Amino acid sequence: MLIPKIHWNVQTRCNLYCGFCYLWRVPGAVPMDTRVARRLISEAATISEWFVFGGGDPLMRTDIVDLIRHAHDAGLRIDLQTNAVLFRDDTAASLLRLVNRIGLSLDGEDELTHGQMRGSAQNFRQVLDALRLCDINRVPVTIRTLVTPLNRGRLAGIWTLLADYSCIEKWSLRQFAALGRGERTRSKYSMSRSEFLHVCATIRTHVGNGATIPRTELSTVIRLMATTSPVAAFRRTRLPRLSTS
Repeated sequence: MLIPKIHWNVQTRCNLYCGFCYLWRVPGAVPMDTRVARRLISEAATISEWFVFGGGDPLMRTDIVDLIRHAHDAGLRIDLQTNAVLFRDDTAASLLRLVNRIGLSLDGEDELTHGQMRGSAQNFRQVLDALRLCDINRVPVTIRTLVTPLNRGRLAGIWTLLADYSCIEKWSLRQFAALGRGERTRSKYSMSRSEFLHVCATIRTHVGNGATIPRTELSTVIRLMATTSPVAAFRRTRLPRLSTS
């Protein structure tokens, strides 16, 4: 394969109101129609192993199950990134039979903190419900957490939450990057590199001292995903295993 992974933002519409999102509500954006999208996926299958469906929220496309089924039938391994608002009922059941990984965001250890970041008081519970469904169906999950001044003191408890789910494959801490619309919200969400790494170190201490996670099973990797966006990730060798990408 020429390309390990292809990431496609299927459209920019979303049903949350995250002030830090660089894609939020792009004026006049028209999503690719189903016929062209299916051709794109077919071509991707000739050069890549993994195909990521991102957004906006992909589940707002009425043809998303059809497109993911097409990717599955084309032999692609599928990573679906969703905010979990529409991840329920028959849609979730269909998707969980087709995808190889689910990506979810959890930006706080409690409903209030996560809700302040995501603009929805209900989304914390929606994410946990999605985790439960993935756990039942044994679909691996990546959790992404954006570290900002709004939630920096309410993150360590996320590890405790995740310990209840054997489907967790990875927990990734990310620093706000002022891209696109993010330039207008920089003052609210940005923090210095040293502040971000201090938060990561604090969480590492919390995780390393956790009763269920012997320190010998924990490794921490801190690297740069982009020049403005370092990532810290936590891994352990037995389920739930938290790692990096």
